Amino acid sequence: MVTRTEYGDTHSIRQSLAKEVRERMTEDELKSVPYIGNMKPYEVQNASSSVNAPTAQVDENLDDLPF
Repeated sequence: MVTRTEYGDTHSIRQSLAKEVRERMTEDELKSVPYIGNMKPYEVQNASSSVNAPTAQVDENLDDLPF
C-alpha cells in the first residue's frame, strides 16, 4: 500500500550511506542526513491527442530522377 502525503507525494529522497556507516550513527545523526526532496507519480497524457504532426506533401509532377 502506498501512503501519500497531503500534497500527493509517495516517495522521499535522502543521501545514501553504506550499511556500516548507518549502523555506527546515532539516532540524531541519522535524522541529520541530507534530505533531498519528495516525489510523486508522473502521469503520462496520451501524446497522440496533444501533438499535431505535419503531414508529408507529395508533388505529383515529379516523376523523373535528376541523375
